[in-house]
Amino acid sequence: MIKTQQDAENFYEMTQQLNKLYQEIAILSAKKHDATVNQFKIRILNRWIGLASELMPIKYHPIEGFAIFDASEVPTYSDVLVVITQYTGALDRFYSDYTTMAGEEYATKERVWIINDKPSQIEANKVTWMRRK
Repeated sequence: MIKTQQDAENFYEMTQQLNKLYQEIAILSAKKHDATVNQFKIRILNRWIGLASELMPIKYHPIEGFAIFDASEVPTYSDVLVVITQYTGALDRFYSDYTTMAGEEYATKERVWIINDKPSQIEANKVTWMRRK
């Protein structure tokens, strides 16, 4: 859950990184969808997917029983693409459910995180998701 400004910053950075990874993996998957992902990319993916799992309540976790990629079972690019797509969809739902517009007047409204069922003072940076087919 988002409880601090640092959590909000981590969420924003994570969404940006997952979007970039989606772009790169989509290109690689189109070229060689059955090729395996190297350990370096798996470590990067696991970092951001692990953070997503920490920040989202379990009801938003998109793949039951999945936490991170197992280094001993190297996934293919197409496998990774499926997982990133599922996680970005879940993160989008989480963002929609846990942010709201706050402010006295329309012109001064900003998106903030909801904490303990109330709008907080923690700004929710705009998240732009990559267009997924």
